[in-house]
Amino acid sequence: MYINTVNQGLIAPRTVANYIGLYQSGQAVNMYVTSNETYTGKINKVTYTITRNIDGASVQYIAGGSTSDLDNLHDDYISVTANNDKTGLIISSDSAMPADESSYFYTITAVVRFISGLERTTTYTLVISDDGTPIVSSNQVMFNAVNDAFTTQTGSSIGRNYFYKVDLMVLTGTIDFTSYAATLPNLVTSNSSYLFKYLPNVTGIILDGCNITNTANNIQGDDKRQFLFDNMVNLRVLSIQNCTGLTGNIDLTMCPEIT
Repeated sequence: MYINTVNQGLIAPRTVANYIGLYQSGQAVNMYVTSNETYTGKINKVTYTITRNIDGASVQYIAGGSTSDLDNLHDDYISVTANNDKTGLIISSDSAMPADESSYFYTITAVVRFISGLERTTTYTLVISDDGTPIVSSNQVMFNAVNDAFTTQTGSSIGRNYFYKVDLMVLTGTIDFTSYAATLPNLVTSNSSYLFKYLPNVTGIILDGCNITNTANNIQGDDKRQFLFDNMVNLRVLSIQNCTGLTGNIDLTMCPEIT
């Protein structure tokens, strides 16, 4: 069992593995349970739960049942309704989108219960973000390391010439830059910011042997260090052996999981 998604708007959302990103007002996606397996049992009910991760607020919908509870999320960013055949949900982005440097994450959980009592659970992550600006482009050396991590996580490469904020924010695991150490000039993004700002869920960064320069580029906010880890709250491993261009101190106080 898994949650299938179908675009319902003029502009398709961005999809990444088990994530979907609505990045403009008015985008909409139809979400419903489907299966790539064969089941002989009869389904009794399918229960969907939409949880806003930042505060745990949630609503439920039983497929084919009342939709009144869906209005109780009190959310500025998404609207949730039953789809036309009542088998799933249509989620659309409202006119108010999170600010450029913010994103809202939601977890969509579907529990399929068969008459026999057997249950199957599947989840999908929804990201709502104002996300119209490319962050990492294919003409940058760091694109290759990021795409390697993306491929490991999802089973396929990004398949386009840009990583947007949503693509980066759903990355987990480790990004290893050592294969590109000889040619990696910096970690400045194509929007003149810095890469680590967009990796809140990445748990490992390996920069061994990279000659990162500190002051060669003008980084957003006049911060030229490139090594700010304030947003990397899930970082556990940082390896910077022989990273000869790095000078000064690194502040990891915002990384409570660091080991």
